[in-house]
Amino acid sequence: MMGLAEIKHRNSEAAKKARRKAKPPRQFFSEDHLDRHATNIPNFGDHRPEGWTLLDDPEPLFVDATGLGLESEPALTITGYKKRLLELFKEHPEYGYAIIEAGPFQIYIGVFAPEYSDTAGGISA
Repeated sequence: MMGLAEIKHRNSEAAKKARRKAKPPRQFFSEDHLDRHATNIPNFGDHRPEGWTLLDDPEPLFVDATGLGLESEPALTITGYKKRLLELFKEHPEYGYAIIEAGPFQIYIGVFAPEYSDTAGGISA
């Protein structure tokens, strides 16, 4: 079993790596692109990339990372996760996504808005 200290350490290491790579959150360009790449999400840990705002609403997605979760459990299954992503994509195609916290069995996927977006409170492009 992974302890809290190990989880924090791994999230800190993910943040360092994300800063070094300077990758933006994963964006999707079509429903097909989303379906094919929904599980290829960068891990940011507590890193917040320049030009992007982590949103509180919608709140981060709590997702089962094992592929063994059930629909009756609190964490979204892969199917439930993809369904929620598709809903968000249809409403806000400009959003980006990244893992902001990862444990041994579940992850939190943050929803990011580009700073020029009305949702992020910035100036609309």
